[in-house]
Order: sequence, then structure tokens, then C-alpha cells
Amino acid sequence: RAFQSNVPETITQIISVKDNSAASYYAAAGKVIYALDATGKTLRQFAAPTDIRKIHWWPQAKLLVVGTTDQKVLAFTADGNLKWTFQSEMDPAVYAAGKTYWFNTAPGHGGIHGLDSGVFIDNQSQLFVGSACTLEILDANGKLIKRMPQFWGPPALFQLIPAGDGSVNLLASRDITSGPVPHVINSKTLSPDPSGYNAVPAGFTYVGGWIDQRRMHYFYVDLDGDGNKELVSDITGVWNRISTWDVGGNPLHTIYFGPGPSPYKGMNAFAATLIRDTDVGDIDGDGKPEIVTALSNGLIVVLDGKCQIKWSRRVSGAPSALKIVGQTIVIGQEDGTVFTLNGKGEFQSTFKTSGAVNDLLPSSGNSVLVVNDKDIEEFKVP
Repeated sequence: RAFQSNVPETITQIISVKDNSAASYYAAAGKVIYALDATGKTLRQFAAPTDIRKIHWWPQAKLLVVGTTDQKVLAFTADGNLKWTFQSEMDPAVYAAGKTYWFNTAPGHGGIHGLDSGVFIDNQSQLFVGSACTLEILDANGKLIKRMPQFWGPPALFQLIPAGDGSVNLLASRDITSGPVPHVINSKTLSPDPSGYNAVPAGFTYVGGWIDQRRMHYFYVDLDGDGNKELVSDITGVWNRISTWDVGGNPLHTIYFGPGPSPYKGMNAFAATLIRDTDVGDIDGDGKPEIVTALSNGLIVVLDGKCQIKWSRRVSGAPSALKIVGQTIVIGQEDGTVFTLNGKGEFQSTFKTSGAVNDLLPSSGNSVLVVNDKDIEEFKVP
């Protein structure tokens, strides 16, 4: 173990920062943000007025952005000084729809669900804020550029993809969502309605549903080494799959993992998932990344760029997090055990942490940060 850092409240989220010398990590717990250095030492802590739901490091603006449970967005400088505050509001079209069970007053729907940033409108970097059925786009000074409805659910997962005309498409997926299809918002038209990147290839039957599937990740990578990137996404819930699309949203490959744990009804659809975590990386050194996913039944499945199984292994418990560090697969479990596998699927090491693993983050060198409710531990990876 390289270091261990403890916080007094349950950790909501922890992020790593690559381009900021002031802190290597920011951890949110309750109303407090902890700035940690590379050794796990707390450099400083600063607070939001209410509980924190999401944090995001905005590299172009050099700001730590914080989303709270009462729909506020706060932007702090790297040394913890508050630069601006923004009050998120539901789009008027959401109110007009009258479906109060999707409002920010409904259980689970309140607060900021998604924060991300990137170069989008007019070749400038903006912040993307997801709240109840609403997407807001802010500039670096916290000023609202655009607010739009997103039916149905709070946008929580974002991905930027270049469009053919030189513009940029923003994929916005929702949690507690009506369905896993993302809205595709173009940087020129800013229409809230188009959708895509959800179809399956010929030979597969699309399995849909209502409030019973959600997306966990987007990866925009070159899977086959031809110089063109593809989109990878894992979808879990009542039906589980990993699929790929080309840059235009045409389906390329998919693999079905079948139905997930039940029951599935409303928000409970997302309490138990078959796909626990997924990562993409070149684990065998052939220059082409593999897709690696962990299932709740203990299976670790490695796919090639065509979503074909290369190999699978079973761990002893229930995986809760997975990360590729170098060419090593690191798996954290609900019982606090962490396993490492090499690119051939051979078990390399096992170590025990202080609690159920909630997250894994690649750290400096060949190390990984293991995060549970209160502790952050760093371990060397073989």
C-alpha cells in the first residue's frame, strides 16, 4: 500500500486531475471537498452550502465544478476560492409537460446529475449541466448559453463526437431514464430532440423497454487500428449489452449478455445491474484496445473490437468496479477484495481493502486508487 487517506463522511465522488499542480485528487463527501496531493495528504478542504452530488475538473477553464443536491453549480479555483455560482432551473417545457414524477421534486430526480465539459459551440469550451429533464450549457464565467428539455430523465453521461460538417455532436444520456437512447445535440443547431447511437447491427433484435435500461460509459476510441474512432457503450438493466457504432451513429457490433437481475420497476431498475463496470484498453500489447467488462455474477469478460469474446474468468465474489492500469485488469469487489489479471487472464495478485470497493482510479506510475465509503487507498499494480 502506497498511502491511505480517510475522510469523515461518505465519499460521493473522487476525481483525478492531471493538469493541476495544486492537487492530484479531489474527493467530495457531504458538503466538503478534499484536495489531496499525490501522497494522499489533504492539502485543503472547502465546502459547498449543501450536500454535493457531482464534481468535475474543467481543464480548459482550470476550475473545479461542483453540483449540489439543490440544483446549484459552484465553480472553484484550484486553491479552493469560489469563482461563481449558477442556479440550475428546469426548462419551461418540462413544467408544461406536467409530469411531476419527472420533476426535480420527485424522489431521486433532484440535484445535479451530470457535469462535463469540452470544446463545443463556436470552438469554445463549455460546461454541460444535467438536472431533471434539463440540459444547460454554461460558459467559463458561469453564464447560461442554452437551456433545453431532455425527455425523459436527468442527463448524466456525456460524450463529444465530431460531425461531418465540422461541427460537434454532444451525446447526452440520462439516468432514471425512459430509455438508453442518447439525445444528439449539434453545436450549430442546438436542437434538443435528435437521438441516435442506439441501434443494433443486422442479425440482432433490438430489445427496448421503459425505465428499465441505462448507459454506464462512453468510450470514443480506435478499436481496429484503422485511424478512425468508434463509439463503445455498455447498457445495463432489464436487458444487457455492449455495442459499438461508427462516428455517424451506424451500428457496427454488439454482444448481448441477456436479462439482468429483477425486479425492474421505476427507479429500482437501476439499483441492481448485471454489468457492474467496463473499461477499454490494450491489455495484450497488440496495438488494438480490448473491451473489458465485469458482471455481477463474477465473470470478467474480455472482448475484441468486434465485440467477440477473447476470454473470460470468474472471480470469487461480486465485482463492483473495474479499471485497466497499463496492461493489467484491476477488479474491486463488494467484499473489499481486489484482484489483478494480466492480459492473458492469469491471476496476478489479490489484496484486501478496508471496505466495499466503490471506485478505482489509475494513479501515478503503475498504481491504482481504491475507493470505498470512507477510505482512499493506493496500491501498486504488478
